[in-house]
Amino acid sequence: MKFLYSLLITLFVFSCGTTSDKPKDDLKTLKEEVMIVHDEVMPKMGALMKAKKQLLVKIESETDSIKKIKYLEVSEQIESANASMMDWMHNYDPNFEGNDEALKEYLNGKKVSIEKVKTDMLAALLAGEQSLSE
Repeated sequence: MKFLYSLLITLFVFSCGTTSDKPKDDLKTLKEEVMIVHDEVMPKMGALMKAKKQLLVKIESETDSIKKIKYLEVSEQIESANASMMDWMHNYDPNFEGNDEALKEYLNGKKVSIEKVKTDMLAALLAGEQSLSE
């Protein structure tokens, strides 16, 4: 009987320990997902700014005012995407503290915003590359 009682207590303790780690694991995974998106687009910043510089040079030498306006718009799109990434990084707090629910809400919001930054950056880079190939 003593053995059975000890076994039940041991099983109870282990089952409680496993369940309590689930929210922490979910938050860790969510944080990793946020950083994966960031790490995917961050290396594209160099290409983005290079495209902007090349567009500015092209604007200076372009005589067609319609093309000039188009290049300027794409350059501004690139600058906006760059500013979005900088704002996101400036406002991201990897040490955000709060209860599990607050942290989950914070990370979900950051995930949505970094995915928007990614979309904007990739669209701006594509527009820049297309404009430069004309």
